[in-house]
Amino acid sequence: MPDPTPTEYHAFFLTDHNGRHLLCIPHQKTKNVYEIEPLNHDFAGIVTYRNKLREVLLEGADIQWGKKCIGYEESDDGVWALFEDGTREFGDLLIGADGINSPIRKQKVPNLEIFDNGVTCVTVDFAIPKNLANQLMSIYSNSIIQESLGQNGDFHFSSFRLIPIDQSDEPTYRTTLAYVYPTKFDINDKISINDDDPGSVIKHIISKIKQLRPPCDLTNLLIELFSIVPLSHPGEKYPFRTYIPPRRFQFLDVYPLSVPPWKNDRIFLLGDAAHAMNPILGLGANHAIQDAELLTKELLNYNNDNLVECIRQYNEQMRTRSSKGVMESRNMILNHKESVGYLGLLVRYSIFRVINFFNYIMAFIKFHT
Repeated sequence: MPDPTPTEYHAFFLTDHNGRHLLCIPHQKTKNVYEIEPLNHDFAGIVTYRNKLREVLLEGADIQWGKKCIGYEESDDGVWALFEDGTREFGDLLIGADGINSPIRKQKVPNLEIFDNGVTCVTVDFAIPKNLANQLMSIYSNSIIQESLGQNGDFHFSSFRLIPIDQSDEPTYRTTLAYVYPTKFDINDKISINDDDPGSVIKHIISKIKQLRPPCDLTNLLIELFSIVPLSHPGEKYPFRTYIPPRRFQFLDVYPLSVPPWKNDRIFLLGDAAHAMNPILGLGANHAIQDAELLTKELLNYNNDNLVECIRQYNEQMRTRSSKGVMESRNMILNHKESVGYLGLLVRYSIFRVINFFNYIMAFIKFHT
């Protein structure tokens, strides 16, 4: 995990559609991740790269790439994992950690359905030049986790580290940028977009920003940022491991408590396969890691006589904890996607002003105790 640079502020900063400051969550600066652990509060953190986390988690794991699990068959003494290429593997247990469209979940809990939050998003990973990074940092007071709320249920999210990709005279920074808007605008406008054509997707998202946002510096900056998104793999200097072409996707979730408890057998569900969450609160990966920790803890208590009890404990705790996160994320996005008028904006500003005040009071207390 790269240590913070002197000019980075690893905090969340929220503005309105004009770039007016709404909320900043206070942040205690630290030199590295080891200074965070002893702190007795949540007002600290470091933005890291997702691929770095993956590399750490993959250490020592035997991965077979290019295989797709399509189902399973149970036996008296184990379970067979079935693959698309016709092969199968046998084990004592099967952990279905295969995402929101999990074939394992569809077989094990066929009535656990995916819920559409009614929101569309385009997320891109790319490199931005220093002049655009400086403009973002100016609007967001050097905070590197940035969001703006629009009036029409739309919002943007951006995040980057001030660590140059290379040491050239014109440094660039690896960046994640997203624009989110209610799906109803595509339906009502009878929009037909080819999501397999990156150019068509970028043209569409720029038109949505122009449609839903007022002319201002922040709007112009978002349009400029999306206009430099690569439409094909940019080559060796691309800062991400994998190039993912820009395309629209919907905010979806899976609520485990929407169905009765499922059977406590040799097949486990973990992460998005069990409780996919929309990304607005950033809870998905956190809950998946908590699932892995809980499952490990329960399996350490396993002996030949209490396997079912270990599985029951895991399923019960995982379902209860993660369902709370699913509903928190769902309710947040359902509230976000509603349009607000001038009275609504006044209420929004007042609420965030109060939240800001209490956040800074709490942070001051935590920093000095």
